[in-house]
Amino acid sequence: MNHKMVQFAKDMNFRVESCKTRHAYTKGTNEARNKVMDWLRSYSGEFDSIEELQKIVDKLNVKMNTNICQGTGMSPCLLFIKEKEYLTPLPDRTVLDGYPSPHKVKVSSQQLVYFNGAQYSVDRKYIDEYVSIETFDDMLQIYYKGKMIQVHTISRNPINYTKKHYEQSISKQLAGNKDFSKVVANNLSIMDKLLDAREIVLTRNDALKSYDHMIAYLVSQESLSSWIKRFIQTLNKEERKIFLYRSIKDSSIYH
Repeated sequence: MNHKMVQFAKDMNFRVESCKTRHAYTKGTNEARNKVMDWLRSYSGEFDSIEELQKIVDKLNVKMNTNICQGTGMSPCLLFIKEKEYLTPLPDRTVLDGYPSPHKVKVSSQQLVYFNGAQYSVDRKYIDEYVSIETFDDMLQIYYKGKMIQVHTISRNPINYTKKHYEQSISKQLAGNKDFSKVVANNLSIMDKLLDAREIVLTRNDALKSYDHMIAYLVSQESLSSWIKRFIQTLNKEERKIFLYRSIKDSSIYH
């Protein structure tokens, strides 16, 4: 359970319970949606528009909410009336306002959105529109009006295009060019190399040249904890001299 979910549960006064994998009975909400899809199959070919489909879904919704559930012996609509008696009121408005709205950014004319020092592509139809950005593990998820429109792997590369989006981006400039596919592949290859060109590699020997070199080297070490990185950057002038002297004298400082 991540810390944001734990804090949200505390603020809203509810308890989080994890579902068991491969146990459908612990995921009632998901299974209820699956049931709708199963029931809709019997209506295949009986609707020609979204409006007609919506009427069928509404009909099924009423049926699902009024039928007696085998597990509880009650209909969902009746059980919900009873459950509402146990709901607690929402917390103070100041607590609710503390939860920020999704991070929104504007799509540039190059079909790119900016996130954490890098740019990521979306379809050209979203140019000048505002999209929401969320992260999950090492993935960047981009949403437009609540619908996920693109997923990228989070990268330190400054520009991240998919092949399709880059083709859209330069289609006007290279209209009629017989080598269009070749140009696209070559340009994307160059972008992939941008990160390598920007990286600077510091060795341990480089780190001993000065205190600034030492800080740059230590901060670049992924194995070093973040609080140590912050601490070494707060040392005063005298402490820096001692730190560098000890580092030169005893190489174990690296460990």
